[in-house]
Amino acid sequence: MNVVLPMLKFNLKWYGRVMRDILFRYKILLLFVVLLICPTLASLCHLLILPLKSLFIYPVTDVISFSASLFFYQIFGVIWISIQFISLFKPPWHKYLLTLELTNIQKQLIDISLLLFVDIVMWIPLLLATIKSITMLVITKCIVFIALTLLAQISLIKSKYSMWAAILLLDLFIIFTVITFSQLSQFILMIVLISVIYLLLGRCYENPSRQSLTEKKQSGVFASRINYHQSFPMLRIQIKNLFAYSSQLTILFSLMLVISLIAIVLMIFGITNPFLPFLISIAMLINSLSVSNIFNRVHTQWQEYSSYLSALPVSQFSLFKNILFIATGITILFNILIIFVADFLRGNDFVAKIMIAFFLAIVFLATTYLPQIKFRRLGFFVSFCLMFLFLYVDYLLI
Repeated sequence: MNVVLPMLKFNLKWYGRVMRDILFRYKILLLFVVLLICPTLASLCHLLILPLKSLFIYPVTDVISFSASLFFYQIFGVIWISIQFISLFKPPWHKYLLTLELTNIQKQLIDISLLLFVDIVMWIPLLLATIKSITMLVITKCIVFIALTLLAQISLIKSKYSMWAAILLLDLFIIFTVITFSQLSQFILMIVLISVIYLLLGRCYENPSRQSLTEKKQSGVFASRINYHQSFPMLRIQIKNLFAYSSQLTILFSLMLVISLIAIVLMIFGITNPFLPFLISIAMLINSLSVSNIFNRVHTQWQEYSSYLSALPVSQFSLFKNILFIATGITILFNILIIFVADFLRGNDFVAKIMIAFFLAIVFLATTYLPQIKFRRLGFFVSFCLMFLFLYVDYLLI
């Protein structure tokens, strides 16, 4: 315990510093998204509790709602940690920490204590959902849900992806339990599940054999030899570079998925709304605005490695073309999802209207390149102001 507390304090100081920089960089985007989804405090509380309401209802009458809430909570937990994976578990002194002689129990306590603090944004909605009906069964269920979320997160951190199959089986067992057994039986089975989850957490910290480490290293060397000998080498290098910063990509994909789902919900429930095509065009432009953040970071890396890039037979226009191709591909991936759903729900006339917004979103993405690389920290704000010009064009055309 004399090692766990200093390590936790040290990790929290580093985490606070990194997150402060991230929030400063994306504060305008985060504030805009929060105000767009939850304009009032009451709507924010309602949105936080909504996915968790069905988890603590007895008896469970809506199995689909319970299952969706259970899976959503765990998936969100994995996404939340993957966003912060580098800042939490890959600090600059990561290799030094690996040399410390810590037992598996100490490593487990350090990681869990850090995750319990980082996941406070998940525990608050869970507390709000349970505060009105606190019983021993509800408390036990709450502990099980927290433990399952921690198990999913630690399996991601330790690259124990096979553990997700066990988590899925436990989820199915929980669903079967809540629709079949009485309250007392559920309470006993939840206690048993807590013990099983504790054993599975210990399995995540077992050291791999030397043979498996050697095989993994050899396979990695073989992959690194063949990756750059295929077609479009510079495009592949830039794609690999983007995936190296998985936290930013996870934030980007999560935000674009939320915006796309909001657009789909509007198409489902806003059948009689005459401004629905315009609202869909707003969602598409927000997706393009989110992707435009890639330009700034890639341009900064070009300047850092300019001495190396200038030695390659590659022009700056080729690099720009590749990154624009990647950004456009990401935008099309999410915006085309909106169009497919619109075609399924609303028909050809509606799709013909939002196709104009689809192409304008791509044009808007290309125009944000110069503001993002010229104005640096203000690049997003300038792109955000530019978005209103395209909104006006969408309003006139749609």
